[in-house]
Formats: sequence, structure tokens, C-alpha cells
Amino acid sequence: MPTTAARPASSPRPADAPREMTPYERYLAVFPDGMKGDLIDGNAIIDMSTSVLHERLFKFLLILLEGYVEEKGLGEAFGSRTTMRVDDENGYEPDVLFIRADRLDILDVKDAKAPVDLAVEIVSPSSGTRDRETKFEGYERVGVPEYWLIDPVRREAAFYRLDGEPYRPGGTYRAVALVDGRFESEAVAGFHLDPQSLFADPLPSAFGALRDLLGDG
Repeated sequence: MPTTAARPASSPRPADAPREMTPYERYLAVFPDGMKGDLIDGNAIIDMSTSVLHERLFKFLLILLEGYVEEKGLGEAFGSRTTMRVDDENGYEPDVLFIRADRLDILDVKDAKAPVDLAVEIVSPSSGTRDRETKFEGYERVGVPEYWLIDPVRREAAFYRLDGEPYRPGGTYRAVALVDGRFESEAVAGFHLDPQSLFADPLPSAFGALRDLLGDG
């Protein structure tokens, strides 16, 4: 009959010994500044490059969201270099994220220590499974209230809203139906978007779209 050796008793850590860093803390400490990536199950995944299509859509969305929330005084939007902590072994960098003004204290020097209010991922060939499955589950699990998943190659945009208490585990993402052909956000009060405009070639003027959006108010 096989036997299992007893695990040797570990020596107590001296009171003044430094605490061992978690994989997430180590990731923040050593991951190169300015490089985009994610920490998935303790492993750093680096996004080495992206497409022109991805970058154009990223710039369009960031200008639109950043300009809107700044003008309305709703909070701050950031683009693809701000990590959101999920747990000790996971941290994600959304392409675009938004944090409400009354929650900006979750920001630290390098990351957001708690769930953001909106995460936007623009799908690329190398990130499809990560965005649609891994990060979808992670954002849902920690209670990010709204998640936008945009695929410029498939020309698909899906918008999800948390059915449950925000910023806490236990909620479930539900797909949000369009209203008269446009998406109306709850995470960003008053913000709306025509998904088809995201796939126009060329894209509309981001500043023109922002003027139109602000003019609605």
C-alpha cells in the first residue's frame, strides 16, 4: 500500500523577515513599464504587437470615453496601461477602463486595487480566447459592473452588465439589448454608442462623435 510522507514542519518565519510577494505583487514590480500584458494564473502574458485596425478603434473609443467623462465630471478613463487586480495570481489590463469619480481612491501608483466600473476589450487574433473566456470570467467574478467586448475583425460588439451587487463576487453578466440600434451605458451615466459606427471604414471623427454625444445633453 502506498504511503504518503509527512510534510516536514516549516520553520517559523522570523518576525522581522520580509513577507514573500504574491505573484501579482511580483508582476507589478518586474513587468516592464509601458508594455501591455496580463497576469493569468501567475503567468505573465505579453502582447508584443497589435494591428492598425485595433489601434484605430482603441484611439476612437478612448477619445470618446475620456472626453465624455472629463467634460461631465464623472471620473477618469484610462487606456491599456493600467492593471486591475483580480486576485493574488491574476491582473488584467483592459484596452480601456473607466473609474467613477467617487471611487478613484482604488487607484495606486501602478494599478487599480479593486474592480473598475467599466472594462473594454478590443479582440485581436492573439487575445480572443483570453478576452472571451478568461478575462470575461475574471471581470464577472470580481464584480466589474460593465464589460464591452468588441471584435473589429468579426465586426461584432457585445455589451454585458452585471446582474448582482457591483464590486463583489456572485454576480452574472447578462448581454445588454440595444435601444433603437444603440447601446446605452449604465456604468458611464448618459453615454451611448452606435455599435455599427465602430466598424465604419474609415471610422467617424472621434471629436465629431464626442461633440454630438455631449450635445445630446
